[in-house]
Amino acid sequence: MKKFIAIFEAAYPEIEATQYSCITWEQEDDAVDNNYVSDLIKNTTARHFFRAYAGANANIEADNITVSIGKIEPLN
Repeated sequence: MKKFIAIFEAAYPEIEATQYSCITWEQEDDAVDNNYVSDLIKNTTARHFFRAYAGANANIEADNITVSIGKIEPLN
């Protein structure tokens, strides 16, 4: 398995906060699929981040989260 790290920004409509963070994951090959990484961010860390601002009962839709990936590198 190969490990990678991505630096990203995430935004959500009507929430003034922006998430600046990084995420790590493992995969079998060297080719990184940016769509996969973006979906991974939206459905994990970003949803929790924006729910913290909007309230525990807020309906944060992953499809409404905008992710901008700054850099992806192998993680040693």
